[in-house]
Amino acid sequence: MPLQLAVPPANAYALVADAISRLSFAGGTAADKVTRVSDPSRLSTVAQHRVYVLGAAEIAAGRGLDRARLVAWRFLIQYGSRILGAVELSCDAGGGNLRFASLDVGPFGEGTYRVVARAERMDAVIRGN
Repeated sequence: MPLQLAVPPANAYALVADAISRLSFAGGTAADKVTRVSDPSRLSTVAQHRVYVLGAAEIAAGRGLDRARLVAWRFLIQYGSRILGAVELSCDAGGGNLRFASLDVGPFGEGTYRVVARAERMDAVIRGN
């Protein structure tokens, strides 16, 4: 069974598409990596996931992951079989009020994709839920 990824708010995909469209007009090295593809209709999002933060002071105080705060949704941007980057939408504590926050085109997106693919091959994931 594949990993069951969280379902983002209904407007999230439209916001990601809008962000990529706006970045294509803005240009720049990072934006160009994602927006200057031969067939933009082949861009897609994969492995969407929530982003949580647990500050260093909270860790030092012995607080655990149950104290982590939801701060964003992240969407990997795929073109064909390649991961080009990740778009992050900031959100409020309830996961709503989404706004474009960043575009990352470094190795993080590809690394995240590889880890998710590896996790999907784990026996515990295959047998479980």
